[in-house]
Amino acid sequence: MLRNIYTSVTALGVALLIYAVMVGVILNHLFVCGLTTSPVPAANRPPPGVPIFGLRIPLSCLIAAAVTMLVMPLVADFMTHLRRRRRARNDQCVDCGYPLTTWRGRCPGCGERIGPG
Repeated sequence: MLRNIYTSVTALGVALLIYAVMVGVILNHLFVCGLTTSPVPAANRPPPGVPIFGLRIPLSCLIAAAVTMLVMPLVADFMTHLRRRRRARNDQCVDCGYPLTTWRGRCPGCGERIGPG
């Protein structure tokens, strides 16, 4: 179960990253095609973006990728919180999800301590 959640979070992160790159490319195309007014002629302007390994990457793509990478640990923590809360409500071990029949001792599935004291 835990592997499925991490796989889902990773897939969401990759999808957000691809989305950010596509939005950056679209915005870059809009600005390059002359939809904005600029006092500098297009022939004298350098290509927009930041040079990385010889490629010009739009700044919006870099910002979106950085924000996505910074947010992913928060999303993973939130998913962990939801999973543990659901397991506690359904009388399961919050660590491994093993169905519990008693509220004292240790979990038969993972050995986690259960109950007060």
